[in-house]
Amino acid sequence: PGKAIIKLFDETDGMASGKVALLVAGYSAEDTRAATAVVAEMGDELVGKEVVLTTSISTSTSAKHSASRPQQTRTT
Repeated sequence: PGKAIIKLFDETDGMASGKVALLVAGYSAEDTRAATAVVAEMGDELVGKEVVLTTSISTSTSAKHSASRPQQTRTT
């Protein structure tokens, strides 16, 4: 728990010329929602083809993800 990945696939990964795909996945649904928030809010700031996130998930009964931005570990 508390982990998510954002990964870009392009021609070097077997995609057709000019095509790209973006994977956003988390350990839990809350982690995935936190990762999608990072894409929405910080998409232009992300660097490289893969970002591994450490998310901050609240354990309250509402199970909402933290409003703070997840920490990033960038890999290429």
